[in-house]
Amino acid sequence: MKNLIKILGISLLLITTTTWAADGNKFVKNTKRIGVLTVSISRVGDDRAANQSVRQAILEHANENFTAMLASLSDWEVVPAKEMAKLEGVNDLNKMSGSADVDKALNKLADQNQLPMEDDAIMKELMIAAMSMNMKKMNQLKEKAIVQTANEMQSKVDSTTKNRQALPGLPALSLGAVEGYFGDKTETQQQLKAIDKIFSDRVSEFCKKNNLDAVAIYYIAAEAGHVGDTFVSNSERTNGHVKANTSVRFIHQNPKFSYNHGYPRMDDLAPFKLNTPIYVGVGHVAAIPENIDLADPKSETLTKFNGLVDDANKRLEKGLRKKLKLDKK
Repeated sequence: MKNLIKILGISLLLITTTTWAADGNKFVKNTKRIGVLTVSISRVGDDRAANQSVRQAILEHANENFTAMLASLSDWEVVPAKEMAKLEGVNDLNKMSGSADVDKALNKLADQNQLPMEDDAIMKELMIAAMSMNMKKMNQLKEKAIVQTANEMQSKVDSTTKNRQALPGLPALSLGAVEGYFGDKTETQQQLKAIDKIFSDRVSEFCKKNNLDAVAIYYIAAEAGHVGDTFVSNSERTNGHVKANTSVRFIHQNPKFSYNHGYPRMDDLAPFKLNTPIYVGVGHVAAIPENIDLADPKSETLTKFNGLVDDANKRLEKGLRKKLKLDKK
């Protein structure tokens, strides 16, 4: 491995991630055909059939709304999600372990002494092999390190996708391959950057292969819960609140034209609806996550989530028109 010994003493360098378009108008001018790569939502509630069904209904409503909004933004040909689901490789975009492009990228990083590996045990083995100038052992450890790094990256991707539900046949993406907090370790932060770089490059190649200029990753951040000491109940249900907000990331086949509209706000100022019958059971003892059932008898929860999504999409459209420098048709 070229210059492997340097890996023992060089701190990891920043790995360049996708460059977001500084001028959103360039994205618009260089896009004719855009596909809805995925529509996904936070996995609110557990995976009982009722919750999956309601989340699916929210996704279908949001997808129809978002696809229409995309078509209204510009003179784009919009490829709908159901057509994107038929394309080869669409569900391999999140795959890190055992992927040829990941192996190639990690080999390159290793040769540049920038392999973002978290496993200290392998690093210690590398140090011993380097000190003894055992090149055969060092090359074996290089391959081991690459496999280990890919597995670590896959674990981080899986930790994101397990908390998402997507439209059938599409990957459960949020606004990227990985989201969440994984610690402050330098190697971890570089690994997250590497994952996003690999993911973005892969999606760009997917666009080229399928005659798409760009794809849209549309995400609904959603929550359900209860705040405060007052519990409003009827004979079967206890009320809580629901939150939802939306955002989108556009990945272009030319990375310099890609555009990320940012993560949707979900703090105390995020849009919400109160008095929503999300808990099965009566009183404060019922207001626990395990009792969240989104399929209330009158479909109030679904109605409120859909309303929040509709309002969020209006804000999203307004923001996109401003950032992408689009005029109303």
